[in-house]
Formats: sequence, structure tokens, C-alpha cells
Amino acid sequence: MVIAPHDNLHFVASAAGTYELGYMKDGAFVSKENFTVAGSPKAEIEIGEYEFESGLPTVHFNGNNVAQSYEWEVSKQTYTSKDIEAHFFKKGTYEVKLITTSTNGCTSTDKQKITIAEDYNLLATSAFSPTDDNSKNRTWIPTALKSRNVKFTLTIIDPVDGGIIYQTNDATQPWDGIDTRTGNLVPNNTNCIWTVKINNPEPGERADYKGVIIRL
Repeated sequence: MVIAPHDNLHFVASAAGTYELGYMKDGAFVSKENFTVAGSPKAEIEIGEYEFESGLPTVHFNGNNVAQSYEWEVSKQTYTSKDIEAHFFKKGTYEVKLITTSTNGCTSTDKQKITIAEDYNLLATSAFSPTDDNSKNRTWIPTALKSRNVKFTLTIIDPVDGGIIYQTNDATQPWDGIDTRTGNLVPNNTNCIWTVKINNPEPGERADYKGVIIRL
């Protein structure tokens, strides 16, 4: 770029790099000094594995670049750390967006998509046997409730009359197959309805869960 004497210089770099500032003399360029224009931090999302941590469906995301600040948008939630974890409770495809800002105010954006294959249902199994030889299979409670720090009410319901067979809010007191109305085990191959009401769900999580448990 060449300007006339006494004109002001307004220069916008088209790319990162080192530039020279000088003047023309006898048709030749005379360099006086140089300066460096730093590039914008290139935002780059690194997606971890879908896994269950402390009973929650979790994916870790890393901002794989060095920047002054990070702004994430994941499943309608916002985060501002370089590395984050997000929870996905419903199956579907979600967009993950990261905006990074450098120390000189330059920004860069990266977008990725992640697909969740199934709905989260507290890791509840579909059957148990109170008379099983293995003591671990003799009682039932949704597995996630054992490791989550959550207040809940679990209710086992008779599908015939809608009566409450068992109820607890203590993860250390799983259902042992006894119908508390009679004191007897429910019959073999009985399909019972279960519900869980969570009092303090995570952001984006529903409060009510339900399913069917078979007493083998």
C-alpha cells in the first residue's frame, strides 16, 4: 500500500504475519520498521465419549486452542470454561458451539454436532428376581439413584388396581419384591409400574420418570 505525503494511513491486515512500514525513495522501498499482526485464535471443539458419571449422561468438550475467553452453547446451556461437561437427557442431534476471544479481541467460532442415541431413564433395569442366587439381583432400584446426589421418591404401583406396592426416598432401601400392603412377594412374572419424582433435577432434566419392572 502506498500513500501520498502527509496523508493518514489506515491499514487493515488481511492475514496474520509480519509487515514492514517504510517509504519510497528514488523508486525503491526503504523499510523503517516492521510489526507483527497476530492471528485470531482458531476455535476447535474436541468431543469426548458419551458416558455416565455419577449416574448422569455426560459428554466432555475441550476448547482445543489457547484464548483469553471461551463461550459455549450446548443444549440451551451456556458455559465459559475452556473445558466443560454437559448432560444430555433426551435422544437426538445437538449443536455444540464455541466462540473464543483472543487477548486483542479477535474472535473465532467452531460448531460441531453430537447425536445421542437414547433417552436417559435413570439407568433402570427392566427385571429382577427376589429369589435369585446372586444377592445383587434380589432387590431393585434405578441404578442412577445410587450414585446421584438427588432427592427423589420412588413408587412401585400395582398395574391392576393402581395401589402403591412400595415407596421410598432412600437409595439404600431398594424394593425387595414385597407388596407392603400384604407383606407377601408379588407373584412371579408380574409387571409393575415404577415412577420416580426428582425434587432437584439438573438443568434441562425432567422431574418425572417412569417405566415397567418385571418381578421374575
